[in-house]
Amino acid sequence: MIGATITLTHNSVAKVLPLLKEENFTSFYQLRTALDEFVVSIRHSTEPAKSGALPFERHYIEFKHTVFATPTAFEVVNVAATTIRCRRGSDPAASLLDAKALFGFLTDANVTKLIAWES
Repeated sequence: MIGATITLTHNSVAKVLPLLKEENFTSFYQLRTALDEFVVSIRHSTEPAKSGALPFERHYIEFKHTVFATPTAFEVVNVAATTIRCRRGSDPAASLLDAKALFGFLTDANVTKLIAWES
């Protein structure tokens, strides 16, 4: 478990999401207000190995933000997610460096380009 709560900064405001559920290498954090809901799901799993190969470990995190419908606006749901895959037994420090390299690329400017369908 990462913690009993996790804090996300959304639109410059810290949102503290309490842990609601933890089992089988999965955690579910949620904060619900009158206007919206923030959910973070974390799942760890092992992919089936092909013959003669070491299996991959998968570490998946998903952030979902739902803005509830009002009489004048539809519900809006946005999701951001990432998966870190590494061979079982590989060096965690190398996986960390690789993940940080990708996350460092995800600047405001580059995410804006991705959302605008640039590749």
